[in-house]
Amino acid sequence: MLLDLNLKFKRPNGEELQGNDDMAQSLSDLLASQKTSHIKLLKAWGWAQKLSADKCVDIDKSDAMALEKFIEECSLSPFASAQLLEQLHNLKE
Repeated sequence: MLLDLNLKFKRPNGEELQGNDDMAQSLSDLLASQKTSHIKLLKAWGWAQKLSADKCVDIDKSDAMALEKFIEECSLSPFASAQLLEQLHNLKE
């Protein structure tokens, strides 16, 4: 499954946030800077590089579940976490 995060974060009213990193870069930065027990370090680093360069990453269902746990536990705001989780949930459907 291809997780494409070449998207801007949006306000609750649907308006794109200006000047912020896109979802791919935000997740890339988190994967590169926060340790997790859900994703092996080399895999997280590879995903971080791929998201930063291509804005997307190929994952399977177990990867999606691990990313979901990581996002839920990371230091992102609930606002940003919810939008990343939404993209993962859309991918699973």
